[in-house]
Amino acid sequence: MPLQEFKQNLTNNIKEYHKILEDFGCEIYDRYKKNPQDAARFFLDTICLPRSVHMDFIKEGDMNTGSVGGIVIEWTFYHLIDSMLKKENRSDIKVINGYKLPYKWKKEGNKELNIDIAVGIDNGKPGKLKRLLYLIELKTNFEDGFEKYCVQQGHIYHHRTKNQPDFKYHYIAFSKIPPYIKKTYNSKLRAMSKRKQLWCFPILDKLGNPSEANIRACEENAAKL
Repeated sequence: MPLQEFKQNLTNNIKEYHKILEDFGCEIYDRYKKNPQDAARFFLDTICLPRSVHMDFIKEGDMNTGSVGGIVIEWTFYHLIDSMLKKENRSDIKVINGYKLPYKWKKEGNKELNIDIAVGIDNGKPGKLKRLLYLIELKTNFEDGFEKYCVQQGHIYHHRTKNQPDFKYHYIAFSKIPPYIKKTYNSKLRAMSKRKQLWCFPILDKLGNPSEANIRACEENAAKL
């Protein structure tokens, strides 16, 4: 196979996959406009399915899963949000997966903060936003990166309270909150819940079937999200 043909086949395959994710986002949003509770149930049933398909395929080939699962969930959320914007013809708002938030006040390391997904007012430049509306961290396991999130939340406090007071920094996880996190960060978790920045959907936990009450609670949170 010629190199150019190989490249084209790969490109077509990637485009087709992301088109499937885009259609998925459109369906969730269409359902949400008709019935938020139905959309929430569908969201919980399917949001982690692309991740599961990738992981199963990779494991069958005895390949290293690495960080594939987290990246796929990020892609899925990216298309979910982007589909909403396209449905509403909101070309002034842009969603970016892998956003670099400049932070000149950071004392150590890179003067940027790495954010999974950012939504904001478009300024016409690739990878840049004129004004932030939402920042999102997505985690398969709740504890992965939670301490880093808390540190970064402090770093962006200046932006959130002075320059752009209306945007929120969300933390979305698909497993239960571990007991040691609850104990160590009890006040932080309460504050995040009150500000509607904490979203926990334990649908990837392998701890048996959740109770009907827990399922309803997850659906109510998904509808709000």
